[in-house]
Amino acid sequence: MIGGGIIGLSISLTLRKRGAEVLVVERGKPGREASYAAAGMLADTPIELPAVLHELARASARMYPEFVHEIEDETGAMVDLRDQGTIFLSGEASLPLASLEPALMEQPAVFFKERSVDPRALSAAVIKAAKHRGVDIASGTTVTSVINCGAVTDKTTYRAPKIVNCAGAWSGQVGPIPFPTRPVKGQMLALVGPRELLRHVVRWHSGYLVPRSDGRIVVGSTLEEAGFRQASGRFDYSRAASGSFEIRPATGGVPDPGGLGRAASGDSGWVAALGRDIYSWIFCGYRAFSGRDFVGAGFGVVDGFGYFWREAGL
Repeated sequence: MIGGGIIGLSISLTLRKRGAEVLVVERGKPGREASYAAAGMLADTPIELPAVLHELARASARMYPEFVHEIEDETGAMVDLRDQGTIFLSGEASLPLASLEPALMEQPAVFFKERSVDPRALSAAVIKAAKHRGVDIASGTTVTSVINCGAVTDKTTYRAPKIVNCAGAWSGQVGPIPFPTRPVKGQMLALVGPRELLRHVVRWHSGYLVPRSDGRIVVGSTLEEAGFRQASGRFDYSRAASGSFEIRPATGGVPDPGGLGRAASGDSGWVAALGRDIYSWIFCGYRAFSGRDFVGAGFGVVDGFGYFWREAGL
């Protein structure tokens, strides 16, 4: 498994349960790139997903509670799976917004029955479960190319009959297939305020607010063509929140990382799990339970900054 993010780890855990010997090769630390810095929206509504992903997203949404229950039961961890739903701000519909979210100004909106999850908590729990099940993890090792029955790294060559590329924004750097991926940096922050200030995920076409049960509200996201540069800088809130929303003054804000990750295609012996857009966490449940190839999505933030990668032309 090339890449130790949430998708690579979930696939590895499922394969291990089915009796396979699995080695995860991660260029950094498992779960500390896109998976460590995600908003965690489990968006399965068709309004913002490509049509080809609608059925898959709905299937994964149905599987997610069971996926999370198994992980929490095995590890004793809590991953903050929330099912309050999503409010989508739109000028095309009317919803009694003030009764659902008193902190928001009244404006046109629609409601979606979606969930959200804390990506850091879920990633840590999946890592714990994978290790408990006997999944081997090689950290600090970069895969540079795939050869017949093996993966070449900067340190050694690992032999394996099946290889899955889950390297996210770095997938295109793993030969022999030059996947058309590129990183697009995104900035996010978290507001810290009273618990239950915001209960629902609030989303609009250019941004989102994702509440956590501990009172944090993740705000995202900007998009910047900055390559793989991970240096922190000024958070341009006007770009992240360039949508029609207003929250009544009730909370202060401090910087805190947030972000997202995945996708796939493939043939015999070689499967690619790349990244497409910000809604890939919804596909984690499907991939973990089905063991099938799929197409998904990806985004991530590290130390306040993130990477959003697209499959150009796909």
